[in-house]
Amino acid sequence: METLELHRNPQLSSLPYDEFEALPNLTKLLVDPEGRRGYQMAGGEGDVTLEVAAGGRTTYQVRLTHTPAYVGTASLPTLTVSSDTTGVTATPATLRFTKENWFRRQTVTVNAPASAAGETATLSHTSTGVTYDRPIPTVTVRVLGSAPGRTADPLTAAFEGVPARHDGETAFSFRIAFSEAVAVTPEAMRTHVLTVEGGAVTGAARVDGDTGVWAITVTPATREELSIALAPAADCAADGAVCTSDGRALSNGTAAIVIGPGPETQTQPDLTAAFEGVPAAHDGEAAPAALTASFVQAPAEHGGKTAFKLRIAFSEDISISYRTFRDQSFSCPAGA
Repeated sequence: METLELHRNPQLSSLPYDEFEALPNLTKLLVDPEGRRGYQMAGGEGDVTLEVAAGGRTTYQVRLTHTPAYVGTASLPTLTVSSDTTGVTATPATLRFTKENWFRRQTVTVNAPASAAGETATLSHTSTGVTYDRPIPTVTVRVLGSAPGRTADPLTAAFEGVPARHDGETAFSFRIAFSEAVAVTPEAMRTHVLTVEGGAVTGAARVDGDTGVWAITVTPATREELSIALAPAADCAADGAVCTSDGRALSNGTAAIVIGPGPETQTQPDLTAAFEGVPAAHDGEAAPAALTASFVQAPAEHGGKTAFKLRIAFSEDISISYRTFRDQSFSCPAGA
């Protein structure tokens, strides 16, 4: 059995159906108990309605839930999308499924010109290559704008919990609170949406499902101040543009500065001093007094010819020979 399945504004990349159907916020496949071939939307056999701002765009996606049973190329499923108005268009108009891509979601982009404000368009789906026993539901597109009583609120964003300082090395986190859910992938949030000077976005994830709140991780690459900026979107088709699923672009920008520790400086070492050669112990006695000497009974004058005598008094006994004292220790420049 081949069954086609439509999803509105999916958030995740293509996955095989048995994993894909278990994810939240996605249309669930309704299997006909009688095994009839068909194509069903969430809520039974009813059709699906999308809303898009005038001058904007939205998307939905289609995929098979089982591998095609036929191997002939002519028998592979082909889905044609057509609109009942000339203003609202869907591209591509033809989706082709093969044995290699049957589980991957194919995106249909719905474009609503400004002139279609207030109108309602119906997108019909017809298939070839496979016979279906029940009608394929339609997608109703309501174009917002000048329709009475309907005004789309602007999409806004604000940073929350940005730290005042960083240490130049450690990653830090903060949040971006959008006023509603945005059609942005985590990879695009890391690589295109935010501009970081002095660092890099190393993590981005939705908080509590698709509520419009994102957790962002930034790793510094400098010790100087680091800047983070989120720019408003001018064109939802541009890389890094933040928009809602119905084509409303981010209306405001926001930015933050995180102060760093500053450049590293070379400091001079402190002046220090240390004792060297201090003994570990002493014997408790005072150091011996210095040896002193003085002349005693030396005459005040001499006659120039007659020898005279004098005495030398040492402070304690000394051990020295007469000859050594006479020849080496005692000197008399003007006599002998």
